[in-house]
Amino acid sequence: MKKIFNILLIAAATLGLASSCADIPMPYDINANGDTSFGKKLPYKSTSMNTDWTTCALNGKANPWSQGASYTQATGYQKWDGADAKSNKDVEGYLISPAINTNAASGRVKVTFDHVLAYSNKDPKYTEHVGLFVTTNYDGKDATKATWTKLNFNISQDALNTTWTLVNVGEIQLPDEFVGKDSVYFAFYMASGSATQSITWEPMNFYVLEGVAENTPTPDQPGGNTPSANGTKDAPITVAQARALTSGNAYVEGYIVGYVDGQSLSTGAKFEASPNTETELLLADAADCKDATNVFPVQLPANSDIRTKLNPNIADNIGKKVVLYGSIEKYFGVMGMKSTSWAKFNGAEIGKDPTAPEVPAGEAKGDGTQANPFNVAAAIAATKALGSGNTSEKEYYIKGKVSRVQSIETSQYCNATFFISDDGTQNNEFEAFQVFGLGGNKITDPNYVKVGDEVILYGKITYYMGNTCETTGKGTSYIYALNGKAEGGSVPSTPDTPSTPDTPSTPDTPSTSGSTNGVVAEGTTVTLTNSAVEAGTETVKFDLNTLGLADATVIADQVKFSDGTTLTFGAGSNTKNKPTFYTKTKGVRVYVNNTLTFESNKKIAKIVITCDSYSGTNYIGVPTATVSFDGNKVVYTNASESVTTQLRAQTITITYAK
Repeated sequence: MKKIFNILLIAAATLGLASSCADIPMPYDINANGDTSFGKKLPYKSTSMNTDWTTCALNGKANPWSQGASYTQATGYQKWDGADAKSNKDVEGYLISPAINTNAASGRVKVTFDHVLAYSNKDPKYTEHVGLFVTTNYDGKDATKATWTKLNFNISQDALNTTWTLVNVGEIQLPDEFVGKDSVYFAFYMASGSATQSITWEPMNFYVLEGVAENTPTPDQPGGNTPSANGTKDAPITVAQARALTSGNAYVEGYIVGYVDGQSLSTGAKFEASPNTETELLLADAADCKDATNVFPVQLPANSDIRTKLNPNIADNIGKKVVLYGSIEKYFGVMGMKSTSWAKFNGAEIGKDPTAPEVPAGEAKGDGTQANPFNVAAAIAATKALGSGNTSEKEYYIKGKVSRVQSIETSQYCNATFFISDDGTQNNEFEAFQVFGLGGNKITDPNYVKVGDEVILYGKITYYMGNTCETTGKGTSYIYALNGKAEGGSVPSTPDTPSTPDTPSTPDTPSTSGSTNGVVAEGTTVTLTNSAVEAGTETVKFDLNTLGLADATVIADQVKFSDGTTLTFGAGSNTKNKPTFYTKTKGVRVYVNNTLTFESNKKIAKIVITCDSYSGTNYIGVPTATVSFDGNKVVYTNASESVTTQLRAQTITITYAK
């Protein structure tokens, strides 16, 4: 298919060289030649992109995009807020296409457009401040929640002019992952990068066509943008490019320039001293930057080598260059980096390079039970078998050696995040994510686990984002054994067959896997079993959502089943939180150390409680919950000294003894 060049000429405009920009010429008219064959399906064409395309500002800045009767353009030099004269602003935003259906393509798909990029001398980093992105998961409302992939194109010298002559960018091959989709969105990105000067960008005649692209730009061509949104370890993206991302992981290079004292960077905070500066630092593209609006905040993982060595409180670190790898997320009100896992600083690498070649995993061993834990190879295999984003229904025991410690938080959540492998190296690692210590207890020692320690983990496993095999977090998993010692006893040192003679029967066997204390929790169901009697066929059920109470009502009265059996909710030793009915729970929240007391004129053999699940967490009580059967009376206690998981009861079914 021949290339499309719809180049229109208008009168030249003289570029002002003074500190204020020259006026931008009036947009030119578009001649669509009566072509109505293009639409939201292939082939797609939008001449001026002022119909169906939407604009949005990013990161709290002004919106650079404006749409006229026959044009769409982006600039930081406009008549802002109805002012009579034009002025510059620091701007950043997207121009987003309507949903385009690529299902019609029988093969590959390509993209092309014309554009003018004027006043490039006002922005020496103009190639970093414009871009074209594509996604399939834009919800039509919040562009920051979508996962955008950057498309590469050249900005030729012919496009850098003030005569408003349109220049075609050539053909851009659409990645195959976006072919055969019902809804594909494109977004033109523009940022001025400054509050005092700006480029002006006008894209037009945007086409999405079937076919193989000719002369696809490559990154080593003059003016070519970085083809990957996250760069590479040896060719990381700049701070300006990182600020333009909306999600994903990235290698980012910059200079350590300081910190901000607990203020949102989106409000133009000033550089100040802070008592917590070891937890985060600020990167900039210039070593002498002191403008908080042009920096990139980075959260350093607690109690890690990265945090220790990059601490911006260390005077010698200010002004030094560093390369970091981590998750791009909103931080201090702007795009920043969290979960920083790797750094290159002073010529040395810190942490594990996430893109290092994989070493083949060893032999998978174990079945995940207490008597025969998974080794790390088996844990990884079982986790990947779940599929991306999925979590196991039951808990597993996993044995390995600590290969690196990412963080140990000892003040608020009191948990640890670290990695284990079968040989103690950083190959084929499994992540212990936000785990508690022995016996499910909170961690208060910043050196609780160290590289080389041998651990057995206990908890559910999840394949996070399809790229990380890990335990579920926020204290839902814990360390069952550390260097051969379990809570209250020891476990044999043989690698794959730990036994339980010295392990207390109740504290170390969580209710979520079944225990000898009569409490078994699995999925969203908790079962209380009286092993002293045989269950019959007579049952009675109560739906707690039918209590008819107002939201957030503390339960003060007994609940009576239809056959006269009563249920009393008690605070137990919890002086702060009492069992409370919530409409969102569709039942009653039973807090830590709260009690449920059942009394009947018949012996109870079994009680089954169905519970609420929210945001991937099954609220089935703490692992150390207990139950006692005394005649016709049953008492369940959500007993714990450290874990805080609620039992969110919705329905209760009682089965009586024969």
